[in-house]
Amino acid sequence: MKKNIFTFCVLFCASLLSTQTFARRVYVKLYTDDTAWTNVISDDEHLVITLPEGSTDFVGNILPQLQDGDEVWVAKGTYENTATLVLDLNINLYGGFAGTETGTADRATADLDGNGLTESWEFVNETKFKGHGNSADTPSQFQLIQLIQGTLLDGVTLSDNYLTKTSAAGGEVKDNALIRNCIIRNVTSKATGNINGGGLYVTGGGVENCLFETCTVDATGNAFGGALLIYGIKDNTPGTPTGYIKNSVIRNCSAINGSKSQGGAIFAKGGAIIENCVLYNNFAGTSGGAIFLHNNGDSNKHVNRIIGCTIANNKSNNAVIFDCDYVELYNTVVWGNETANNNYSNNLRFRKDNANVTAYPFADGVAFHGTLQAASSGLTTIEEVQKNQDVMSVLLTGAIQDEAEDTNNPLFTRSTTFAGTATTDEQLNEMRKACWTLQMNSPLIDAGANTPTNKLEGYDNASLVLTAFAANDLMGEPRNGKFDIGAYEYAAEGPGTGLDLPTARPFAVFASNGTVTVSRLESQADISIYHLNGTLLHTARTNETSLVIPLSEKGSYLLSIKMNGKAYCEKIIM
Repeated sequence: MKKNIFTFCVLFCASLLSTQTFARRVYVKLYTDDTAWTNVISDDEHLVITLPEGSTDFVGNILPQLQDGDEVWVAKGTYENTATLVLDLNINLYGGFAGTETGTADRATADLDGNGLTESWEFVNETKFKGHGNSADTPSQFQLIQLIQGTLLDGVTLSDNYLTKTSAAGGEVKDNALIRNCIIRNVTSKATGNINGGGLYVTGGGVENCLFETCTVDATGNAFGGALLIYGIKDNTPGTPTGYIKNSVIRNCSAINGSKSQGGAIFAKGGAIIENCVLYNNFAGTSGGAIFLHNNGDSNKHVNRIIGCTIANNKSNNAVIFDCDYVELYNTVVWGNETANNNYSNNLRFRKDNANVTAYPFADGVAFHGTLQAASSGLTTIEEVQKNQDVMSVLLTGAIQDEAEDTNNPLFTRSTTFAGTATTDEQLNEMRKACWTLQMNSPLIDAGANTPTNKLEGYDNASLVLTAFAANDLMGEPRNGKFDIGAYEYAAEGPGTGLDLPTARPFAVFASNGTVTVSRLESQADISIYHLNGTLLHTARTNETSLVIPLSEKGSYLLSIKMNGKAYCEKIIM
C-alpha cells in the first residue's frame, strides 16, 4: 500500500543579515502576492518592485531597472519570461523566498522529492523562471539565463524551455560566474547542427549544489551533454581552468539523435572538475551514458578529474564514462550501468594507441574479481579492463565498483531498479525517491583515498590546482578519517541535515477523515501546519503524548514539530 505521508526535514536557520556589500537590495514579487516584502521599508538601499497586474515577465519588467552591484531577492511564484535573463554588472540574484525573510539563510528547504534527504535546492517557496513549454509546438527563441563577469544565480528553478537554436536551453555560465542551489528541469535544445549542452553551457564558470532533471540535447549534428557541457577553460582559450561542477545531482537527462550523441549527463573537456556528484539514469545515443570526457581539451593538455562521485544505472551504446587522454579518477563508484558494445566494460572506456599521450589515464588501481592489482598508469592493465566486460569489482584504493558479483554490491540505501531514462511516470517517481547514500555495511565505507596521488605528472601547472579533496560530501557531511567511495560519506544519523533519518523519528503522524493525528510525542512539543506556500494555518503547544488537529480541506501541507531541541517536518496529504 502506498504511503500518503512523505518524510520531510525542514531546516530552520537563524535569521542572519547579509554581510555582502551591494549597491541596493531589490525585492521582487508578483502582483498577485499580497504578503511578500511587506516588512521592507524602502530607502536608498532597499527597493521593492511589484510586477504589473497581469504580467509575470521578470526580464521585461525588472531587468531594465537594475543597477551595477544590485542584489536581487525574488519571491515565490512562476515568472514566465519573454527574453533571456542576462546577469552582468555584478548583479547577484537569489530566489526561494516566501517574502518575509531577512537573510538568505532563512529560506525554508524540505525533502520535496521524498528521497529522505533535504537538499539545498529544495526550496519550499519556489521561484521559477519558465520558458516556452517543452514541445516543438511551442518553441522558444531564447535561453533562460546568461551569467557573465562573476555574477551569481542562487535558489531559482529554470524550467520548461524548448529551444530551437544551437545553444543550451537553460543558458550559459561563464567568466567565473556561479550558479548555485538551483534546479534545471524539463529543458530541451533541439536544432540542426552541433549543440553544446541541453541544460547549461558552462565555459569557465562554476556549478554548485544544483539538480538537473529531464534535460535533453537533440541535434542533427553533434549532441554534446544532455544536462551540461562544461569547459574547464573559457571557450577553449589557453589558460588556467576555472570550470567545475560539484555537490550536484543529474538524473533523467539525455543526448540523442546526433551523428555523435555524447555525454548523457555531462560532456567535459579542458581541465573540468566533477566532484561530489550523483549521476544516475541518464542516456547517450552514441557514447558516454553519464560522462563523455573530450580527448585533449586544448594544447596545454589539461587534466579532467572525477572525484568522489556516484555514477549508477546510466545507459549508452558505449561505455558510461568514455574517452579522454588526460583524466584522473578518485573515490568514485561506477555501478549498474548498461552498454550495447560488448567490446568494452559497461562502465569505462579509456583511450589507447594514441601516440600523443605520454601519461596514461589511471583508475588508482584495478581489481580483478576482488583481488587488487598494483596501482599502475601503464596501458596494459587498462587494455585488459577494456576488453573484459566483467573483470572489475571493488577498487579498494578508491576508484570503481562493478556489479559483476553480488558480494560486491555497494549497498546503496535505495537505488533505481532500471537503467537509462524513465519511460513512465512510475519510473520517474521511483527515480526521484532514489537515495544513493550508503548502508552501514557497504564495502565503500572507509575504502577511499584521502589525498590525490597526481600520477599525471608534468601537467599540474596547466591544470586546476588539486592539493586535496573536498572536506565535505554532497550533503555537507564531513569526510572524517578514511574517505568513503562515492558522493556521500556514511552517517549513522542521516547525512547533511544533522536530523534523524525518517526511520528514526520519535513520533508518528496519520492524516485521515479531516484530521491530522500526531502521536508518540515525548515531551513538550510545538506543532504548526503550513500551506506549501508558507502560510501558517494552525499552531499549538502540547505536553500530551498525542494531539489531534482538524484539517478538512484537501491538499498538501507541511507539519512542523519542534521537540527535545530538534526540528522535524512532515509533508501531509489530505
